[in-house]
Amino acid sequence: MEQASETTGNARSDVEAKAAFCEWLLAHGYADARVTATPADVAASKDGHRWLFEVKFTAARTHCFGAATLTEWAAAAKDPEHFRFVVAYQRGEDWRFDCYTPEEFMAFSSMPPFKLYFNVPLDGGVARPRSQRSRKIHLTKSRLRLLSRQFEELRELED
Repeated sequence: MEQASETTGNARSDVEAKAAFCEWLLAHGYADARVTATPADVAASKDGHRWLFEVKFTAARTHCFGAATLTEWAAAAKDPEHFRFVVAYQRGEDWRFDCYTPEEFMAFSSMPPFKLYFNVPLDGGVARPRSQRSRKIHLTKSRLRLLSRQFEELRELED
């Protein structure tokens, strides 16, 4: 399988990559290829099976560096036979799609310490109220302790 590129591209380029990948799927015997929101970027069907594809676009030339969410990995683990991670990139005007099984992609993946996001208002602004419909998990002391313990356990695991 050909190596992809150094860094991922921006989200706007990602839209073109997903559309081009849907066309590629249709040309390679898949049906109903469409961009989705979750748990992966693209869904299609083939031979009576639903397939999910997580597309990672890059504009770099030698290696693709990026991230896949836990939601994406959970979907991959649920049905690894019908899930693929896809590195999308262009060479000239041609799109290329390197497809990896979850097991193959795992060999290229590592887990840094968990990131905790913040959104701080500036100039004395008031923080936005927490949305009732948000899927975000808000940070608390007990959640922070749990994450810290989990990460230490992960470091100590040997596979």
